Amino acid sequence: MDPDGEGSTGRRAQVGVETGVGTTVEGVVTEQLPSGLYRVRLEGGGMVMAHVADQIDRNFVRLLVADRVKLKLSPVDLGRGRIVEKL
Repeated sequence: MDPDGEGSTGRRAQVGVETGVGTTVEGVVTEQLPSGLYRVRLEGGGMVMAHVADQIDRNFVRLLVADRVKLKLSPVDLGRGRIVEKL
């Protein structure tokens, strides 16, 4: 229950996660991991673990090592992201 006694606002509202919020960056897939995860090297030099967004997954887009991708970083954990486009 929230402090004013009105009931729970839900986990997403508490953490500040909203649909479509996040930083969009580009990178290169460096490693394919189990469970549909990929390790992506960002253009700025950082490394991120990312999964494929539902839009891409529904269209059976294949991702291979060395593919350039566009991804959205999670606002909660900048080490995680969602691949939204293959470039």
